[in-house]
Amino acid sequence: MSEQTVLIIRHAEKPEAGGDTGIDGSGAPDSRSLTPRGWQRAGIWTELFAPSLDHAGTYPRPAAIFASAPATHSEIAAGNSGSKSRRPLETVSPLAAKLGIDVNLNFGKGQEGDLAAAIAQIDGITLVCWQHEDIASIATALAPTVENIPSHWPGDRFNVIFEFSRTGNGEPWSFNQVVPVMLQGDPTSSI
Repeated sequence: MSEQTVLIIRHAEKPEAGGDTGIDGSGAPDSRSLTPRGWQRAGIWTELFAPSLDHAGTYPRPAAIFASAPATHSEIAAGNSGSKSRRPLETVSPLAAKLGIDVNLNFGKGQEGDLAAAIAQIDGITLVCWQHEDIASIATALAPTVENIPSHWPGDRFNVIFEFSRTGNGEPWSFNQVVPVMLQGDPTSSI
């Protein structure tokens, strides 16, 4: 097995009470979608991972992209795992389209351990976009012996990358936080 890098990001901005409303990809109001600022951030993630005009990327270009699968209303009503949100998929869809790869939606909210097991087997660079409250679960399932992984992802942080790297299967993971300042007001500190 060759080198592996797993990058985990949180979905971009969501509607908040008294704030911007969500809009879907066609511009229609949708509480399950990103806000206009969230769509801006999705575009910036695209440029950071796959810049235009053949410039070198700021961050490694993913060969595989995962996002939590949005659940249907009937799946949620039945108590099945999954997310009411489309925001993780919307956050990485522009990047996936630019790279010409499909977003893997085989895992949903509640299946973080299964996701971690799957991505641990992928050579190269993998990007995961998920809901903030479950990112620590993915991280600790992926790298249970790494001690400096935050146990909580703050609800107001949208510009952090959890980066895990190792030289091969069975080797220990290294962990790093990357904090790009993408939009005005983005914090510069790790979480």
